[in-house]
Amino acid sequence: MLLRLEDNALKKLERQPRYKQTGQALILPGIAVTYQGEEIGMTDGYVSWEDTRDPQGCNTDDPINYYKKSRDPSRTPYHWDNSSNAGFSATQGKTWLPVADNYKNLYLADQINTPKSHYHFYKDVAAIRLQQCNMGTWMSELFQNLF
Repeated sequence: MLLRLEDNALKKLERQPRYKQTGQALILPGIAVTYQGEEIGMTDGYVSWEDTRDPQGCNTDDPINYYKKSRDPSRTPYHWDNSSNAGFSATQGKTWLPVADNYKNLYLADQINTPKSHYHFYKDVAAIRLQQCNMGTWMSELFQNLF
């Protein structure tokens, strides 16, 4: 089983806290894949039709619904800090894809120094995966006429 937190799936579960979703995804058995920014709680950024680079989005030739095919929103630059371009590039110009709007409030440099941040939660839960799990016993029963 391959697990990955996908922003679109997270949006469908907006009522649940992001910590709960992260914990569930990392605790389940299988291979946990961390895509860029998941460890700090980054969400998909907005990438306009004009800024779209992903062939899957560009090839739709549909400036209204391109985002349904484009993978660019999940590929926006990593939020290293709250400086220009989120610390991703020292260039003052544009990056290949635009930086997500929330980079000034959601960035790694801040979370490293904040003990109860999403980053530290992610690290702690990921460390649990490395611990040996002692399985108990269980018995499967078929209940007749349960209701």
